[in-house]
Amino acid sequence: MRVRCAMAAAVTVAALSAAGPADAAEQRIAPGRLGFTFFQFDALGADDSTNASINGEYLRLTNTTDLPRQLSGWTIPDPTSAGQDFAFPSFVLAPGRSVTIHSGRGTGTSTDLYWGRGRHVWDNESGFAFLWDQDSRTRDVCDYDSDFDPGWAGC
Repeated sequence: MRVRCAMAAAVTVAALSAAGPADAAEQRIAPGRLGFTFFQFDALGADDSTNASINGEYLRLTNTTDLPRQLSGWTIPDPTSAGQDFAFPSFVLAPGRSVTIHSGRGTGTSTDLYWGRGRHVWDNESGFAFLWDQDSRTRDVCDYDSDFDPGWAGC
């Protein structure tokens, strides 16, 4: 896993010369899958209790399949063990589209959803984000380690 992270970091650094971090990550997603494509696990700037800072943590989920995907009942489990999992609302992710899940509060749209948390969710050092389907099966996982990833990770 560390080798994968180191290799991903090297590829990402090369890609950043022409694009921002989210663009570089989006370019690496394999066709025909639904999964995480970008993870901003450490919000830019100081971690404070403002909603803007909390929303600076986010995951991007992309559908590269040819079919719309119904995500109702899917979850992202709470890594803090506080029991506050993110539950997707009645939501369809169209083919070729992405949705960004922010940690803080906001009004959901077709491109941005909000966890509704009042504090930061993700550890700034290392961890995992899981995507569970309606039957609690793991459909994707994104791991990160600040030793290799500079506050964000391409998944």
